[in-house]
Amino acid sequence: IDGIRRFIAHRRVGGHQIFVTSGVGREDVLAPLRKRHRAYFAGAALLTLGTLAFAALLIATLYRRQKAASEIAEANERLHEAQRIGQIGDWVYDMEKGFTHWSDQLYAMNRRDPSRGPPSYAEMAAHLEEPSRRTIERAIALAIRTGEKQEYQMTVRFPNGVVSHRQTVAVPSLDSTGQVVRLDGTDQDLSGRK
Repeated sequence: IDGIRRFIAHRRVGGHQIFVTSGVGREDVLAPLRKRHRAYFAGAALLTLGTLAFAALLIATLYRRQKAASEIAEANERLHEAQRIGQIGDWVYDMEKGFTHWSDQLYAMNRRDPSRGPPSYAEMAAHLEEPSRRTIERAIALAIRTGEKQEYQMTVRFPNGVVSHRQTVAVPSLDSTGQVVRLDGTDQDLSGRK
């Protein structure tokens, strides 16, 4: 009569010949369910938006990381080419870790297969002329003692008789106590100039 759809229940009053009829509006019954439905929908929408935002952030981060990696690779390629053109290699000697690293160009300048790793000092010294060996030992000892950059020249004689004249720079790195813990350096082939 009033246009409201209702759920109707008929109950007999116990022990009597009386029936009671009651009705509850359909929308009144469904209101809590619809409220939960809206809450679930809003939660799902927020979760979807959060997932999309996270995906966009992740994609942007990956793009930036890929771009940075590409820029680093290009810079390394330029560095390798500059070292090849300038006949200059770089090296690191980490005294704390007992670790030595040579650049690809330094391996090429010393005619050494990179898969063998950097040579020991004894192996390197075997190719040095005696004055050069003494010069290196003094310069390295001075760098470690004073913590100051050292520059020196040396002559390397390879087993095939080729002689290479080098200009070397060794730069110490100090720890928090002022002790030298690492030497970074460059080794340039000056043979063409000589």
